[in-house]
Amino acid sequence: WVFHKRYRAFWERVFPPEEAALLLGITIGARGILPRFMKEACIRAGVYHIVVVSGQNMSLIVGLGVSFLLLFQVQRRHAIWICFIPIVFYTAAVGGDPPVVRAAVMALVGLFTAAFGRDIPRYYPLLLAAGWILLWEPEALLGASFQLSFGATLSILAILPLWEIRKSGGDRWKRLLKEVALMGVVVHIGIWPLLVYYFHRLSFGGFVANWTIFPLSGVLMVLGLSIGTWGVLAPTTVPAILLQIVHVAVLATLTLITRMAAWRWVVQPIVPPSFKVIGLYYGFLFGILFIIRRRKIHENSRPRL
Repeated sequence: WVFHKRYRAFWERVFPPEEAALLLGITIGARGILPRFMKEACIRAGVYHIVVVSGQNMSLIVGLGVSFLLLFQVQRRHAIWICFIPIVFYTAAVGGDPPVVRAAVMALVGLFTAAFGRDIPRYYPLLLAAGWILLWEPEALLGASFQLSFGATLSILAILPLWEIRKSGGDRWKRLLKEVALMGVVVHIGIWPLLVYYFHRLSFGGFVANWTIFPLSGVLMVLGLSIGTWGVLAPTTVPAILLQIVHVAVLATLTLITRMAAWRWVVQPIVPPSFKVIGLYYGFLFGILFIIRRRKIHENSRPRL
């Protein structure tokens, strides 16, 4: 908590209020301090998830942590164990919202299994995260934060593997672009009834944001968190050029969000569906996924001549 307060104070002292609020939202999920117009712009542009700590934050911390340790000739297995420390510390500093806990538990389970050289099970980390949250806070099940976070993650785990993407070396960039596009479609398939129920509208800006704002928010996450931590430990020694780089990235992100939110077609107002309609939709979706999965298992089990 001391780190959290000093981290916020550093960026609020360096940047104007609006820019500091956006950077703090991206790096530590402090979306409560976002101005109302900025929160509305994020919702319209379909990028409100970038100001919520999620799997992107954890994956960046783990990826950068392991890569940094490998540069110093630390064994990969030891590097994975060491990355437990920043994940736990970051989770404690950010707070205990359901998306944070979900991402942290899944990251820790993934690190634990990877450290022993095992394949990471697809659904176990998600189920463990949900069980842990509901054990301490059962009422979280009825909250929008829990439902949207777990709904989006479950959609990716259940629907995305149904599309077979060839992993040929020559088509690497083509495969990456296809994965990004499919991920946006998959998340919308999985949670659009919940989005409409809670926000009374559906944003189509997320499809564009996956190619623009979302990658830029990842860059901001890395720069903001690393330089902000430096600022917490020794604020007077942070070079001005690094602060200027972060400032430019924040302004670019804010400009993209406001311009995308201003597009007339980016949001479509929709009457919220009833619980019965939502239940029928998810029942129908589950049935389709079950049939497709059974068919794929049956095809794969056939002996090939």
